[in-house]
Amino acid sequence: MTQKKTINQTLALKKLENEVKKHQKAYHHDDQPIISDHSYDLLCQKLRALEKKLNTQENSVFENVGHQPKATFINIPHKMPMLSLDNVFNYDGLANFFSKTNQNLINKKKYIGDLQYSVELKFDGLALSLMYEKTNLVYASTRGNGAIGEDVTHNILTIDEIPKKLTFKSDSSKKSPFPLNGLIEVRGEIYINKNDFVELNRKQLIKNQKEFANPRNAAAGSIRQLDSSKVADRPLKFFAHGIGFTDPEILEYFPYQSDILAWFVSLGFQVCKTRKSFLSSHKVFTFLKFIEKNKYTFDFEIDGAVIKLEKLDFQKFLGTTSRAPKYSIAYKFPSDVVETKLLNIEIQVGRTGTLTPVAKLDPVRVGGVVVANASLHNEDELIKKDLRIGDYVLVRRAGDVIPEVLGSIKKSRVLECKPFLMPENCPVCGSSAVRELGESIRRCTAGMSCSAQKVQALIHFVGKNALNIEGFGEKLVLQLVEKKLVNTFSDIFNLSLEILVPLERMGIKSAENLINEITKARKTSLDKVINGLGIRHVGEKTSYELAKKFQTLKNLSTAKIEELENTVDIGPTVAESVRKFFSQSENKKIVQDLTDNFEKKSFDENQTNKRQNLLLNIEKKFLLDKTVLVTGTLESMKREDLKKLIENYGGRLVKSVSAKVDFVIVGQSAGAKADQAIKMNLKTISEKEFLKLVD
Repeated sequence: MTQKKTINQTLALKKLENEVKKHQKAYHHDDQPIISDHSYDLLCQKLRALEKKLNTQENSVFENVGHQPKATFINIPHKMPMLSLDNVFNYDGLANFFSKTNQNLINKKKYIGDLQYSVELKFDGLALSLMYEKTNLVYASTRGNGAIGEDVTHNILTIDEIPKKLTFKSDSSKKSPFPLNGLIEVRGEIYINKNDFVELNRKQLIKNQKEFANPRNAAAGSIRQLDSSKVADRPLKFFAHGIGFTDPEILEYFPYQSDILAWFVSLGFQVCKTRKSFLSSHKVFTFLKFIEKNKYTFDFEIDGAVIKLEKLDFQKFLGTTSRAPKYSIAYKFPSDVVETKLLNIEIQVGRTGTLTPVAKLDPVRVGGVVVANASLHNEDELIKKDLRIGDYVLVRRAGDVIPEVLGSIKKSRVLECKPFLMPENCPVCGSSAVRELGESIRRCTAGMSCSAQKVQALIHFVGKNALNIEGFGEKLVLQLVEKKLVNTFSDIFNLSLEILVPLERMGIKSAENLINEITKARKTSLDKVINGLGIRHVGEKTSYELAKKFQTLKNLSTAKIEELENTVDIGPTVAESVRKFFSQSENKKIVQDLTDNFEKKSFDENQTNKRQNLLLNIEKKFLLDKTVLVTGTLESMKREDLKKLIENYGGRLVKSVSAKVDFVIVGQSAGAKADQAIKMNLKTISEKEFLKLVD
C-alpha cells in the first residue's frame, strides 16, 4: 500500500468517525436523528470495514455505547453495564453468528449439538433500567453511555404499566417462591403505540406545537422531560425483556430466558406476546420470516428481531465484549427506504385553507405497499429538502404508515429538474393564498366559498370528534357537494330519503339508517358542535372550555376578545382565531342555522362530565390484554364510545373472529360473526351484561 493511499484512507477513517459520532449524539443524546436507521447502519458498516482494513478496531468509536448522559439529569452508575447489541443484516450474517456461538461453547467444553434460542421483537424505543429493592421501585434510568445513565424516576412514576411495587401474582412454573428481599433490575423498552402516536401528533397540531418525527423520538423526548406533568399526558408504554443486576439467589430459579419473561408477567409487567423460545437455529430463520412478513401489523414500531441463547448458563459462559453480549444478536430487517422519481408536485387545499404540496411519485413499493403520493408539508420543507420536479428522491414510510420523502439524490440531478414555487392563489377557487408573518404555510382566504375547504369542513363536521354521524363518509360528502345538495353545515339536517336514495351506492335501507343517524346527531352536545365548526386552533379540549364558559353558540359568536382570553387555557392566538371566525358574515348565518337544528341549545355540564368520566377516568383494568370483538347493533351507545370504553379498561377491539379473541359482545341482530364465535366456543356476552361489569 502506497503512503499516499494510506494517508487518504486514514483521512477517510477520521471523517467517517466524526460522522458516526455526530449521529450517535443526535440519536442517543438529542433524540433527534438526522438520518434514517438504515443510512446510519450503512455508515457503520463502511466504517467497520475501513477499521478492519487499517487494523484500528481497538480504538473504535463503536466501543462506546449510547452517549454521555445529559447534564440536566442526575447521573446513575449502572451496577451492570447496559450494553448494546451487534447487528446482522442478512441470513448469512445470522448463520455466521450461530456457527461462532456453537464453536465458542464447544471450545469451552460446555455443549455440543444444536443450541436452543429465543426470538423476540426488537422494539424501536428507548432502553430503560428499573431497579427494585425489597419489591419497591428505587430508581429508573436510561442507558446513557452504557456505564452511567440518566435518573428519570420522576417521569417513570407517571406510567401506569410500570409497577411501583412488585407483587407476585402466580407461580405458573410451579417453582419455589423466590425471595423478594433483595435487588432486582428489570430492563426493557419505553415506546409509544402507532395509533397513540398519530393521536399525540394530532393534539400537537391542535395546540399549534411541533409534530414529533416518529414514535421513538416522541418516547425518548418524553422520558427526558424535566416536568413530569407533561410526561403524564404522553401515551408511554413499557415492555420488559431482560434482567440486569439481580441477587444471585433469585436467578437460581430461572434457567431459561423464557422463564425470566414468564416471571415478569407474574410480577405485573407487560411482555411482548410475539416471541418464541427453544428454537433450533433453522427454526429461527422460519420465525424471522414470519415476523418480517407481519411487521406492519404490530401496534408498535420494530426494526428487527433479537436472537438470544435460551439457556442463561450458556449466556453467562459466553459473556460479553466491552459493548455487546456474545450470546445475542440483533437481526435488522432490510431497509424500507427506496429510490424513485419525483414526477410532479401538486397542491391540496385543507379545511382551514392550508395549501399543502404533495409529491407525485413514480409508483414504488415501500414497506409492503405501493406509494405514489407523499405529503411535503409546507413551503419551508420544500426549501429545506431542496426538492425539484424530475429529481430522484428517497422515500420511506414514516412510522411504517405515512409515506415520507427524505430528500433528493443530488448526484442524479440534471439541468431539466425544475424548482417548484408555491402558488400565490388557491388552485381550486383562485382566491388569494396568503402566508402570514411567522407561519410556514399559505392559506386560501375564501373560507367555505372554496369548494375544497367546504368538502373538508363537512367531513370534519360529521366525523367522530364532532357529530359522529355513522355512515356519513368522505365519498358521500363529495357527492353531495358536487351535486350542490349540501352547501353548509345546516344543509345536512335537511337531507331526506328523496335526496339520498338516488345517490350512488345508496339504497333505501342505507338512506333510512343515515336519516336516523342525522336525527340522533341533533342531540349532540355543545362542545362537540363547536369542535365540528373546525375553527383554527380549536380542538376538543378548547371546545369544551368554550362551551362551559359561554353556554350557547350564540353567546360564543358574539364574545369579545377579552372574554375569550379569560377562558381557561385560551391565549391571544386562539382567542383571535375564534373572534375572526365568528366575525365573518357567512359564519354568522351558520350559527343561526345550527342553533335551530340542535335540541340542546345550551351547555349541559352534567351530561358532558358524565361522558368524560365514563370514557376517560376509568381506573379498573379488568380487560387488560384482552381482545374483544363487537358484533350486531348497539342499543345504549355508539360503536366509537364502546371502543373507548374497552380501551380504557385495558382491552383491544378487533374486527374479525379468531381463536385469539377473549370474548365477544353480542348486540341486536348479530349475524355470522356471532354464530362463528359460538362454534369456536368463544365467550360471548350481551351489551347489557358488559355494561353491568363496567358500572
